[in-house]
Amino acid sequence: MNMHQIAASRFLFWPASLTLALGACLVSLEAQEISAGQTGTQKPYTISVGLREEYDDNINSASTNEQGSLKTIVSPGIVFKYPMDNTTFTFSYDFDAIYYTDRDGDSFDMNHLFGGRVSHKFNERFEIDARERFRYSAEPESSTGGVINRRLGDGFTNDVSVNGTVGWTERFSTVTGYSNTITFYDDPIIAASNEYVRHGVNQDFRLTVLPTTTAVLSYGYDTFDYETSPRDYDTHVFTVGADHYLLREWLISARAGGEYLDNSNPLLEDSLGPYASVKTVWNFLPNSSLTGSYSFSTETTDSAAFGNQQSHSFNMNVSHAWTQRFSTSIGGAFKLGTFEQDQALAPGLTSLEENTFSLQLRASYAWTNWLSTEAGYNHTTVDSDIFGREYHRNQFYLGLRGTY
Repeated sequence: MNMHQIAASRFLFWPASLTLALGACLVSLEAQEISAGQTGTQKPYTISVGLREEYDDNINSASTNEQGSLKTIVSPGIVFKYPMDNTTFTFSYDFDAIYYTDRDGDSFDMNHLFGGRVSHKFNERFEIDARERFRYSAEPESSTGGVINRRLGDGFTNDVSVNGTVGWTERFSTVTGYSNTITFYDDPIIAASNEYVRHGVNQDFRLTVLPTTTAVLSYGYDTFDYETSPRDYDTHVFTVGADHYLLREWLISARAGGEYLDNSNPLLEDSLGPYASVKTVWNFLPNSSLTGSYSFSTETTDSAAFGNQQSHSFNMNVSHAWTQRFSTSIGGAFKLGTFEQDQALAPGLTSLEENTFSLQLRASYAWTNWLSTEAGYNHTTVDSDIFGREYHRNQFYLGLRGTY
């Protein structure tokens, strides 16, 4: 696999305004993107630099012989946004340089995160949104954002998506999309069982049934192609649901249906099971919000002994600006993963479970418009029936961030 093969996953549209969301109903809850920071700058770019001191009591996410270390992290980043009449270009890059005071071998890690977006509105009824996300991670981790995704070590994940929205009438619209994910590991042993390419297509049919409610009928197809591991599979997901505004600032979205799993490996059984997803976004005060979600579906797994896993995933995050300068946030995620016996690649394996819990606490105080202090705590616990996968990890940090 070379760098020219890189490509990336699913992002959906942002609502331009509440009127667009209620009238044309071209947007679903996944589109909501919440910012708790300052807005209104006239610059097309924002530059920031962070300096953080952190103590991590399990830097290798190990189940035994845990190693702790102080870490110094320097994090420069830039966001560039250039809106035109009908087109918006957005680009971002974040870099982390991490120094471990007490780690065997190399004391330095470097992480990279690139993001890009181009959205174009051809007319009042047709628009296209394309997004790219490349992330290189240089350490084992179990959570990125609100969704728990276990990652074993150094390597990259690249996601790309293209979505087209057509408003056929004032009440009826469709969203058609394609997405792609590539995951790559530096370690050849990990790569042999975990590198894959995902292709996905989705089709939504959306109908405004009330001024505050949109009914949605959806179909999604994903195919997972592993580089060497015999774990290729396809999923077909059919759902019905709705997006509903409980209040002007409170949106809830729900989907329910079925998912068909088609395994390429004859040792693994195909299956038909339920699919469910509930998400909510509530902007209860200026610069304050609550987000939450639940989903049940088939997912990839980095356990080489199983073809895939069934997962219940819960997520909740609350951010609040107590004053113009002081804000806090708390977030938690929990995943109950089940490895079914009929998805085992080795004979004699029984059904197993793995629970992952992640907690994030953060406080920030802005001394000036361009300088702030941040402090926080991250915790991860993995309880697994699979030997060697469970661990506990605590991270405490204090830092400064300058923004221009």
